[in-house]
Order: sequence, then structure tokens, then C-alpha cells
Amino acid sequence: MISEEKIELPPPTAPENIPVSALGFEDTETATHFSYVLADVVRAVSRYIDLSRLDGITIAYDYDVALADLDRGYEGIRPLTRTNDDTAVGVAMAPAVLRSSVVKGHLIFYAPAVLPIEDKSHERFNQALYLIAHECAHIEDLKRRDDRFPGTILQQQIYDYEEVLFASIVAVLWEEYAACRTSAIFGDGQGSAYEECLIGALSAARDEAYAAIRAYRLHGDIKRVLEEAGRPLCEPLRFAAYLLGHLDGRQEDWGVVPQARDRLAECDYASYVDRLATALRELWATRDSWESLDVFTPLKEIAHEVLAEGGMTITRLPDGQARVDIPFRPETMPQPA
Repeated sequence: MISEEKIELPPPTAPENIPVSALGFEDTETATHFSYVLADVVRAVSRYIDLSRLDGITIAYDYDVALADLDRGYEGIRPLTRTNDDTAVGVAMAPAVLRSSVVKGHLIFYAPAVLPIEDKSHERFNQALYLIAHECAHIEDLKRRDDRFPGTILQQQIYDYEEVLFASIVAVLWEEYAACRTSAIFGDGQGSAYEECLIGALSAARDEAYAAIRAYRLHGDIKRVLEEAGRPLCEPLRFAAYLLGHLDGRQEDWGVVPQARDRLAECDYASYVDRLATALRELWATRDSWESLDVFTPLKEIAHEVLAEGGMTITRLPDGQARVDIPFRPETMPQPA
């Protein structure tokens, strides 16, 4: 006789009653129904991803308004805005919020991006499930970082200008790697999407950065050039972090994304991505024993070097300010009319 062994799933970690706001739906009945559907999915995901710090969920047709209106529990913080550029348009986010001095994460979704979760036969069901799981994974990472570094998230202001410049770069590299690695079990086939994004970022990095520096020679706005040239130079690192997290989470290697592997091999980002992989994997392996924010220094050093090779050298001064040198190179000089 063949006996079937019952597999016991871990208990849900999300709150039993998840607050859900459904905005912009055609009627209350539809909004209420889908709120229950999404809450059930999130609770199911929480059997695999720690959602004990989940604050609530917002599903909105006007995603930009939902982001801007979210109460972060902290005065003076800038309103949230979505990613919206040539490489990506944001449809989901898991921002940190402060509730009674406790750091939590709030899930915000653009409604059309998650509506397919209601129908398992829908062609975008898996994509919607992965999107939800990925954002849930950000909340697990948020809890871990708050446990390791209490009193820092949303509660500590950075005054060192050089730290301000690199804090967001370092944060996105670690946070996206961690979220992708944690949610990889839900992302069958997602690697090709990350592969495409990485290839696009590698192709555009130098041209866009040099164009921004040429424009700087004329307008002279240092903050503007740091954004306009720094962003494309760091984009390959960002998308590499996504892809590395996904591959590591599925115990796969570059062999499953041959186009990205080959494109990296022929460009000057290869050594940086190798170092990034080493640094991120070390952070992952030691994530429950971090003692200070200095653990992220290797990521900051990589970003420093990428910017310098791209034409911008940033030096921290003794008073906490930063000096930005943009040396003259033929490719960054304005062309005569």
C-alpha cells in the first residue's frame, strides 16, 4: 500500500486581519472582493516569507496618488514617487512606515498589475504572484535590518553629504538582491526579464553618462550632473543585483542567462559585477550577525569606482562634505556646433 505523507506548511506570519485599502475600483463590492483575494494571497505567501512587520496593503488605480498620500508616520519625509524612466515603470512598492515607534512595511500595488492573481488561468497570473512575493520579501528584509540596526530606519538623519550620495545606491543594491533571492521560488522564468534589463543598462550606461557630463560643461550644476550621469552609471549594478539575487535564490548560474553573461564579458563592468556578487553573497551569509552599517562598505566602494571610471570622482572631505571632480576627457567635452 502506498501512503501519502501530508506536508505540513509553516504557519502564516502576516497579521490575521490585514488592513487593505482598495482605491479607484468601480464599486464597493468589487473593491471588497478583491481586497479579500489579495489579503488571502499575501497571507499564503507569508508562510514562506516573514511578514510579521506588515502594516497593511493599498491597491490603487491611481498609483501615483496612493504613493504620495501614504502616511509614513514620520514628518518631513519626501512623498513617495514611482520609478518612471526608459528602463522601468514602477507598479509596486513596499515602503517603510513608522507605527507607534515600530518600523513596518506597507504594500502598495497598481491595481491592474495584481488583478490577474484572482484567476489562476490568467496569462499574467504567475507574473502577478511574483510581483506580490517580491514586495513581501522587501518587508522581510526590512525587519531584519531594523532588528540589526534599531533606531536607524526612518529615525536617523544622515548629515554627511558623501554618505547621503551613496546611501541610496548601497540600499538599492542590497535590498533588491535580498528581495530577489528571497522571492526567487515564486519567479519561474523571471530571470530572462532581469537579463534583458541588465543588457539594456550596460548598453546605455556610458553614452548617457557622457552626454550628461557634456551638458554639465555648459550648465555647471553639480547636483544635476550627479543625478543625470550617476544614475546610468549605476544602473548596471542595480540590475545585476536583481539578477544575482534571482539566480542565487534558484541555485542557478550565468549559464541560464547567456546573453547577459556574454555582454558582461565584453564590457568594463565585468569585474565590478564579480565583486558585487562576492559582496552581496557575503552579506547574505552573515545577515543575522551584522554589527554595524560598515558591513555595506564594499558596496559603497564598488559604486565609488564605477562613478570614477565613468568620469566622476567623489572624495569625502574632513568636514563631512564631498568634493566632486569631473576631469576633462575627449568623450565628455561638448562638440563644436
